[in-house]
Amino acid sequence: MVVTDIKPSADAIPVREAFGTEQALSDDATLFFDKDFWGNYNIIKPEESLEKAVGKLKKMQGAESEGK
Repeated sequence: MVVTDIKPSADAIPVREAFGTEQALSDDATLFFDKDFWGNYNIIKPEESLEKAVGKLKKMQGAESEGK
């Protein structure tokens, strides 16, 4: 997984609302599956360097921004 844009949140979770160490959160995403959701963004070829793949994503984002 690659993170290209981080927007940190300054809001702390109140202790009474936080999960305990014995609790787990899970979500069944099978009902919301959309194979076309990520489009062309979902594959980084194994032989491709991470830097090259991120560069391609940035170029694609730039082209989309200019088209808006």
